[in-house]
Amino acid sequence: MAGPFTTKAAWELDWSYDCTKVTDGHDWLILAVYRQSDADPTIASLFDNITPEPMASPGFAAGVSQESQATSVAGPKGTFYLKITTECAWHVLVK
Repeated sequence: MAGPFTTKAAWELDWSYDCTKVTDGHDWLILAVYRQSDADPTIASLFDNITPEPMASPGFAAGVSQESQATSVAGPKGTFYLKITTECAWHVLVK
């Protein structure tokens, strides 16, 4: 898990991953966003799950995920953690 980070308004995740050096076919990315409970900071629930379409051949992919109130009943404010699963080189920026 990466984090935590705290937001006070709508935010976005800019992400990219590069699988050009992956040779075993595991050219995918799973980016799970967890939101910490306001009532109990030891509990976190899945807020968003970003899973880009698999690439036709190993390469580079990038995108932006808008994390606004429309994506969750809990809204965009709170403390969050990221769980990134990939064998590729990756970069994530929270804005």
